[in-house]
Amino acid sequence: MNCKKIKLPKIPTLIQIKMHRLIIGKITSVTISKNASNTFYISILTEQTVTKLKEVSSVIGIDLGLKSLAVTST
Repeated sequence: MNCKKIKLPKIPTLIQIKMHRLIIGKITSVTISKNASNTFYISILTEQTVTKLKEVSSVIGIDLGLKSLAVTST
């Protein structure tokens, strides 16, 4: 995991964090929470543009059953 630092508006110093995912897009909201064992978590909400995937005309079906793990049909 990469160790990075984040600056929050109401805290004057930088806070060291462990990032498990790159932040892509414009940050719109940050939520800080603490669990019972005094571990803090930061949830970062971003806004980004998504490229639309091209439409596909073919269909595939997958049946997940009890006798076989997966049965496909094309």
